[in-house]
Amino acid sequence: MRRQLWLAVWCVSLGAAQAADSSATVSSGANCPAAHASHLGVSRGELRARALAASASDDPLCALRGSALADWLDREGLGACAPASRWTQEVERTADPDLAALAASQLWRCGRPREAHALALAALNLDEESLVAWHTLAFVLQARWREPQARAAYLKVLALDPDDPTALIGVADTSVDRAERRDVLTHYLAVAAARGERYQRIRSARETIHFLQVLGQTPVWILEREQLPGTMAYTVYSERPGRRQGLIASVGLGEERSVPVLLDSGASGLHLSPTIEKKIGFHELVDATLVGGGGDREHAVRRGLVPKVDFGPVAFRDGLGTMAASSLHPTGIYRAIAGVDLLGGMRVSLVRGVSRVQLSEALPVADDPDPRAAQPWPSDRALLPILRVEGQLLVPVLLSGPAGGLEGFMVFDTGASSTVIDYATAEQVGSVRVGGNSTARAYGGAVELSGRIPALRVSLGGWSHALPDQPVIDLSERTRVGGIAVAGFLGLDAIGDESFTLDLGQGTLSIGAGNER
Repeated sequence: MRRQLWLAVWCVSLGAAQAADSSATVSSGANCPAAHASHLGVSRGELRARALAASASDDPLCALRGSALADWLDREGLGACAPASRWTQEVERTADPDLAALAASQLWRCGRPREAHALALAALNLDEESLVAWHTLAFVLQARWREPQARAAYLKVLALDPDDPTALIGVADTSVDRAERRDVLTHYLAVAAARGERYQRIRSARETIHFLQVLGQTPVWILEREQLPGTMAYTVYSERPGRRQGLIASVGLGEERSVPVLLDSGASGLHLSPTIEKKIGFHELVDATLVGGGGDREHAVRRGLVPKVDFGPVAFRDGLGTMAASSLHPTGIYRAIAGVDLLGGMRVSLVRGVSRVQLSEALPVADDPDPRAAQPWPSDRALLPILRVEGQLLVPVLLSGPAGGLEGFMVFDTGASSTVIDYATAEQVGSVRVGGNSTARAYGGAVELSGRIPALRVSLGGWSHALPDQPVIDLSERTRVGGIAVAGFLGLDAIGDESFTLDLGQGTLSIGAGNER
């Protein structure tokens, strides 16, 4: 709280600080190899060389810039938290725009988006051409349901550097025009290798271009019926007494009126078992690679159209579906997985003791079109802000264990029977028991457990729940792909008995107000 308060005060007084310190900053760091490093414009290899050269400088500010740049290049996830705190303190002392931008980016990576947002704005007040600061601002706004403002931030980057790969991907992600998406991704492929982009990102861009070419101008997810408010019945699937495995609803897919579907807030999109491919009239379009989903992390899939997707109160024609290579459940308890993002723009409520999902219309996000003036955080303290990152919904939690507490973000996952904690997170809050070769079943295969933590308490706002003997897994790859630290997956063992509402228009969660067990 003290750090957030300092950031708010510092942003207000930044103009005076910049005026007072600008001459000293320029004179002490003008010839530094890492000066203006937050402007980017070069490959990661060249940035690394600049960081090493600056770190060896006799100029204190230059050495600081070099060390901060080196941390920014190498530190991800929770590993970015210690550098972020260090560079934030240095920004307070130096008012240096490069340090401010790099620290803001690190704060985002380590799962502190509010502070990242404030410091990115502060960095832009010091230097409006800081691409790293614009990136961070765009990441926060996009994750907080402000896509038009995020798009404006990405376009600001491209005005400064037309070949910036991060901004090109961002513009493609926030575009509603398929031709523009193809053009932007084609441009991205032309510059990606020279800028040191990851091969997974390059492959994903190539597959997306191919998919958009095949799809052409065919409309998808055409709204056929909307009767809100409305309800959708579900049953609790359980393989043994007292353990909830999932929430199963009957959804109409194609000509099949009642297909058992797992309602999964931890998934994105519609995933289908090949056992129902012919029955529902699935029309295949392209082969693709699914990144994530547990198991081996990357899976060969097929993407195509489902003639009809009927949730009851809401129905669509020509929905996009992803056909898995094998059955989604070993005994066929469910034949499809529906991510709650398919109900975007609605409020999705599950009330304790009532086996029905209540659907109602959410109010749209209304905010200042200027990305630097947008206010992405809910004013109502009873509402928790959700981050939407790589199609998954992340909620802010306080984790408490034998070794202490840690604030972070977890995937809100109604598709998981058990809460699981990231290994790096577990090491900070408790004593991890390592050993054994146990595994957990996940979409796409088995996930190897890294160990267990003997006791854990999860708190969201005024709600709290104690969990004994929780499994621990390595989520470093998930954190790297998403760009922000993920502390774990919050499953039905924690949230299964609680009432909660996901507002997929405003991007907020309210859960079990005042309940504690």
